[in-house]
Amino acid sequence: MFYIVPNPDWESDFKPKTVMEKRKMKKYLILDPILGTNKVQETNKAVCFTPILIFILFFFFNTISAETIATVNSYEITLEQLHEKMQDYEGDFDLSFFQIRDLALKDLINDQLIIIYAKQNGITVDENEVESYFINLLGNDPKLLTNGEFDYQKFKKLKKTKQV
Repeated sequence: MFYIVPNPDWESDFKPKTVMEKRKMKKYLILDPILGTNKVQETNKAVCFTPILIFILFFFFNTISAETIATVNSYEITLEQLHEKMQDYEGDFDLSFFQIRDLALKDLINDQLIIIYAKQNGITVDENEVESYFINLLGNDPKLLTNGEFDYQKFKKLKKTKQV
């Protein structure tokens, strides 16, 4: 592990001409406690900290996307799923971030509980029931109406797309 600290005598070695040079070129003393060596390295702060920052951000975002926040039976709910579900509620309600998060998490848990209950009790849904559900849900959508009436042919075309 390396510790980066400003070299206390950097001004005696290096005389910058401008304030910008002073900011850009600072010496840092890199201490390596494992090897017991001291190395003085002239470098820009950004050069030192950019790789560290990139590593931290990469590690942070990779762990967030796969982080399990809840387990229902053997099904894991990830932080990524929670964020997707939260987006469904944003703008629709006058709720705080924490209320939206709690609502989304409860919905994800309830979805899994319903699936578990259905499996345990042998409850299945056939394709006709699913189709009837969507016709009820989307029946008044102007895209599916012809002369003010539901057009089943338009619904069939919509079913073939990835929008449903």
